[in-house]
Amino acid sequence: MRKMLLEKERVLSLYRDQELSAKEVAIKCGVRMGAVYRALEKFEIPKRTSWESNRIRFNGQPASFVPRHIASSSEKDLKIAGLMLYWGEGTKAGDGLDFANSDTAMIGIFMKFLREVCGVNESRLRGNLYMYADQSEKLLLNHWSEVMRLPLSQFTRPHVRPDFRTEGRKMEWGLIHVRYCDKKLLAWVINELKILQEHMGGSYSGNYTTL
Repeated sequence: MRKMLLEKERVLSLYRDQELSAKEVAIKCGVRMGAVYRALEKFEIPKRTSWESNRIRFNGQPASFVPRHIASSSEKDLKIAGLMLYWGEGTKAGDGLDFANSDTAMIGIFMKFLREVCGVNESRLRGNLYMYADQSEKLLLNHWSEVMRLPLSQFTRPHVRPDFRTEGRKMEWGLIHVRYCDKKLLAWVINELKILQEHMGGSYSGNYTTL
């Protein structure tokens, strides 16, 4: 009887504290999944909601980036510049980073931030061009490919705006979106922004909900 109790306590510990799934608990304990659910019911431990299961699964996935150790003043400046650029021009929700701008220098700095501060996986970087119908797609893509140091194969199909006017146009090279699909990197950037603004005596006011 005591042995049975200990087995149930182990199931509870694995499910509740270590956040293993019912299937993982069953395998680890050498029991059927039904035994796991009966133990949870007996000890009045509620089953996880879909939101909780998704959060655990998300946290268990490996990140596609490795933040670099920041030591020099120039590295610190680059980190601050990248974070502030994203604060102003980046999306704060979604499945990853999305930074949009038409300024060549800003895009260059942000790409350097992603590579030298965030340590991103090059294969996940994407460029998405927004342009007018009278502009040269080839010319613009080659321009941003050089600026971003990104092969053309990593640019998605451009979004072409059919209605346009040339008078007073400011976006000579169109608008480029720098995208990186990894929600963990977005969460990391948002958290670093919060830390930076708290250090500067402010508070982050972006709307962002993580898993």
